[in-house]
Amino acid sequence: ARTSVPTSVTHAFYPVAMDQRDDLLLALLKETEYHSVMIFTRTRKEADEVTSMIKASGEPKVAAMHSDINQADRMKALAGFKEGKYEILVATDVAARGIDISSVSHVINYRVPENAEDYVHRIGRTGRAAAEGDAFTILTADELDFAKSVEVFIDQKIPRRKLESFDYIYSALLDEEPIKPVRRKKTGGKKRR
Repeated sequence: ARTSVPTSVTHAFYPVAMDQRDDLLLALLKETEYHSVMIFTRTRKEADEVTSMIKASGEPKVAAMHSDINQADRMKALAGFKEGKYEILVATDVAARGIDISSVSHVINYRVPENAEDYVHRIGRTGRAAAEGDAFTILTADELDFAKSVEVFIDQKIPRRKLESFDYIYSALLDEEPIKPVRRKKTGGKKRR
């Protein structure tokens, strides 16, 4: 089992109140300059819901990929993502392993993975071939045990970050430890709205 995160990947947890998970995801997309993002969800239904939400926010270049989608359509979504037709691919763990995608600039975990090894595989989709990559994991109070499991698995404390421009609702998670506010850094991708 691979238990380490590539050194070329910068990764962090983004704590937030449960009711703001969707809003924080959309804010991360809006505030981040990227050229390709993989968003991982736990379930197929969640992947479809997140895809619809992103489309409704005004981002048409998004596709879903999971096992309820037939093989031909999964291959179209993957090919479209590789070719730049889609800038965002929302997927379940069907896309975390065994798929060759070399130019992913960002990975976002919509939820902390229940299996710590999945965290390593998911964020390993970015930072390939010594390229730099960023991985964001949205963390809510109900996922603290999964977060701790990930940190034990990779033998590393994962920094907590707070998006400077986001209007947070109070959550005890925000008091758990010092959280560094961050401005999304420029990564050479195209400017988001």
